[in-house]
Amino acid sequence: MEAKYSPRSPARLQIILGAAVAVFFIAILSVIFISFRGSASARETFLVDSEALATLSNIQRHWLSLHVETRAWLDNPGAGTEQIENQRAFLNSQLRIIKPYIAGNLSVSRRLLSIEARLEQYDALLAEAQASDNPQAYKDSLIEILQGVETEHIKRAYDQVERNFFVTLSQTLAAQQNIQSLLIVLAALFALFVIAAGIWAARVARATAELQRNQVLTLEQSVADRTRALITSSEVSRRLSTIFDRNTLVQEVVNQVNKAFGYYHSQIYFFDEARENLVMAGGTGEAGAMMLAQFHKLAKGRGLVGNAAETNQTVLVADTMQNPEWLPNPLLPDTRSEAAIPISVGEQVLGVLDVQQNSPNGLQKEDLDSLESIANQVAVGLQNIRSIETVDKRARQLSAVAEISSLAAQERDEAKMLQSMVYLTQRRFDWYHAHVFTFNPNSEKMEIQACGWQAGDEHEGTHGTTAIPLLQEQSLVARAGRERQAVIVNDVLNEPGWLPNPLLPETRAEMAVPLVAGDELLGVLDVQSARLGAFTQEDADIQTTLASQLAVALQNLRALQQSRRQAERQTAINLIAQKIQSAAKVGDALQIAAREMGHALGGKSVAVVLDAASKPSGDDHE
Repeated sequence: MEAKYSPRSPARLQIILGAAVAVFFIAILSVIFISFRGSASARETFLVDSEALATLSNIQRHWLSLHVETRAWLDNPGAGTEQIENQRAFLNSQLRIIKPYIAGNLSVSRRLLSIEARLEQYDALLAEAQASDNPQAYKDSLIEILQGVETEHIKRAYDQVERNFFVTLSQTLAAQQNIQSLLIVLAALFALFVIAAGIWAARVARATAELQRNQVLTLEQSVADRTRALITSSEVSRRLSTIFDRNTLVQEVVNQVNKAFGYYHSQIYFFDEARENLVMAGGTGEAGAMMLAQFHKLAKGRGLVGNAAETNQTVLVADTMQNPEWLPNPLLPDTRSEAAIPISVGEQVLGVLDVQQNSPNGLQKEDLDSLESIANQVAVGLQNIRSIETVDKRARQLSAVAEISSLAAQERDEAKMLQSMVYLTQRRFDWYHAHVFTFNPNSEKMEIQACGWQAGDEHEGTHGTTAIPLLQEQSLVARAGRERQAVIVNDVLNEPGWLPNPLLPETRAEMAVPLVAGDELLGVLDVQSARLGAFTQEDADIQTTLASQLAVALQNLRALQQSRRQAERQTAINLIAQKIQSAAKVGDALQIAAREMGHALGGKSVAVVLDAASKPSGDDHE
């Protein structure tokens, strides 16, 4: 380009350059405005789709829980439908929440309407099943509805929302790339007019592009984290529905959480029986194995875990070095951030999920939503396990009652029957000790008849000679006999009416159940445990059932023995009468009567004396 300028060239050049700069700046501002406006719109779309995905995941999880609870109820209608009603409430809540997010998606909206319609069919069938004497007849229809909705509607709705989410993301990224290209073109054109302005424009373009790339990367990371959290939550929910052992559940959860989120360490604590300490139930890595072997525990209210358990609130420490309440663990020296999430059902805290990271600010508030969701699922899983364990326990106890009652009814010796009954009661119910007293109405005392000791106890096979007056105040056995109902003391050391036994030093809880047949008190069955709070009203009901059947068996046995004795006496009387009738003389008859009565009385001497005034006269004598 030739360097020939007229006097007006500088001014003209300035005008051209000024106009070019103005046009470029206007173009730049327009592009930036469009870019940020598009980013804001994209963020709003991403948030809406993200919430829709999260809510659909919750619907899918609760639908699976509804499926599990429905099967459990159909298998055991006596358990009630409380858990089913809870899951229905959760589903209704989630369906209301998701509607604003998918209002513009007609296909997904129609699927939600179909889900609600199928739910109404489910509710109607469930009501019929509850009213029916045979709920199993509705099992196939109910399961078909649940499986059909999960496969045909929930999963497809989730897939469609997820597909729309990534389509929107791809379109946004493509638009941003086009904007970057346009900025580069504008920068190149402006460089033809002025190098300095071109350099400045290029820097602006690069800065803007970097900003946009960071936004995209941040958004992509956020989406990836959210997706990972949803996948982990869904996987935990799926696995928990198939695990029926607490130790397996705990280890599965901590391993999945640690693996999915890349934490330094994860662990779970549960309250002990006294609810004073939190005992570690499972942890990851060698540190977790060592703490389990050491029976590691924390006092309630102490440290992050104890604080979370005491307040039922999540506790987050982003930088442990700056928190005076944080308790270091020598087995986990690299912990720099920690979060403790309570595992609770309503206001009742069952335990704490604790996660740790090896970098400051490695745990943020964004992590807590996913962790709290997982903790809630653990609580539900624990409830399911407890329900199953309770049902299994009651089934075993009822089976033991049937076994003991059957054997008692077959025994014909009272002492052997009571000894066998007490032995089996202690063994089948795994009590610390069991013994049985019979009531002596003549002395008004409870007399011990048989003891059931633990296997290997030095007193095993002995039964004692204890006798307790029925009116004695310091005795649970006497109290049960007087009140004719079960007496439970779950902390005997703090019970003034408890009578200690020096041979049973480990007794911490005791239950006495009367043996009553009709209105007759026959005795008391007494069982003891070495564990505080061991007995419930259900235990009392089970033992009362056992005691009632044993009382009937004991009453029947005594009636049989009484009948046998009467029959034997009547036979002896008939035999003596026959021999007397065969005698030809009165003297012979008297001798036979005396001799046979002596034999019947066990060899005792018997004399027959006739009253002289009662002798017949000679005229009448033959």
